[in-house]
Amino acid sequence: MSALVTDRDRLATMQACLEQGLMEPAVFELVVRELPPRRNFLVAAGLEQALQFLKSLSFSEAEFAWLRDHGGHSPELLEYARTLRFNGDVDAMPEGTVFFAGEPILRISAALPLALLVESRLLNLVHFETSIASSAARLVTAAGGRRLIDFGLRQAHGAEAALLAARAAYIAGFDGTCTADASRRFGIPSFGTLGMRPADAGIATLAVLARASPGRITLLIDASAAATSAESLAVLTRALRRDGDSRGGPQTDGDTGARAVALRGLLDAAGLADLTIYASGDLDEEGIATLIDSGAPIDGFGLRGWLSSAAESGLVDAVYAMRHYGSSDDSDASDRTAPGTAWPGARNVLRRLGADGRIECDLIVREREIGDAQALLQPCMRAGKRVGRAPTLNESRAHHASQVASLPAELRGLRHANRTVPVTTR
Repeated sequence: MSALVTDRDRLATMQACLEQGLMEPAVFELVVRELPPRRNFLVAAGLEQALQFLKSLSFSEAEFAWLRDHGGHSPELLEYARTLRFNGDVDAMPEGTVFFAGEPILRISAALPLALLVESRLLNLVHFETSIASSAARLVTAAGGRRLIDFGLRQAHGAEAALLAARAAYIAGFDGTCTADASRRFGIPSFGTLGMRPADAGIATLAVLARASPGRITLLIDASAAATSAESLAVLTRALRRDGDSRGGPQTDGDTGARAVALRGLLDAAGLADLTIYASGDLDEEGIATLIDSGAPIDGFGLRGWLSSAAESGLVDAVYAMRHYGSSDDSDASDRTAPGTAWPGARNVLRRLGADGRIECDLIVREREIGDAQALLQPCMRAGKRVGRAPTLNESRAHHASQVASLPAELRGLRHANRTVPVTTR
């Protein structure tokens, strides 16, 4: 990704720093100030993309030429940009970690101009994936163990958004995605659908398409002709099974509780009690919870418009704020601290668990006060180099599941909105 994926004013601020000789190390934190409505916790995501961006940070020849020829940039900035690389430190919460308002989830320590340059892209990546993972976590809670598939590609705001949303949702517990490139890039299980309209496609055609499809198949039942579609589905499934189809036949798709009940009855009567029913559409967590509470025989959900609804209701208020400037770690140097902060310097988060393994509280402390305690922010980069092995996506997913299990019971449900654990700054 281009180093020019930044706000134009960051370039002007960098130039001012260079002209004034403001080149000492600065500490910046990415913090979510408030929880969105109806949220009890958030889920950290986007760290891997942020680290990849920092690792490859540089201006290409074309980008350097643009800097030189546009905007009146100073010789100092051009010289700085020519050999620019990220050589700072990064500490962050592992992806999948549950966190709360006011807690730093990512910390950058780098020369002030460099730390300013990367602000926009870091917020772009971490803010987006964290918002999506946090929304996905609520959908997973609502589904109550039923399968969730991301069908959001066609309604996403661009290809990168669809890919990163599929990734963040998988960390938070989704079971797969329809986006083929997300499966290729990240190893996320892929799922697909075939539209089944008996008036338009014969059984032989559908059988050919079904045999060519990888994994299990979801057939979209025409809701206006459910009885005819169910009859055709029975014929198709028997044909596949006669040919030794090891997948046990396709899965079906219904869109409301009443239709799911009717479809279940038709399938059971046709001897297809083993076929599962998916509900699809623009469902949010409340819609899913309502369907499940009604007793609708739905085994999973294919969510199409969930990215749009997540953007509308779940965007987090993330900021990238300077905590400290200068090589000194003197905690009394308040003139070097961002306005409104209680004390300067790098911070971390300590999590206290009760005897039952559930979170009791979080403490925000000075980095130098951690001692032997287990801190949530872990080293990720030192002097621009990755620290340790990057976790796999499945490891991040498992970490998230353990994090949710450590939440107090009242924070894991949908019915107790706007509760949280105590977060204290010490």
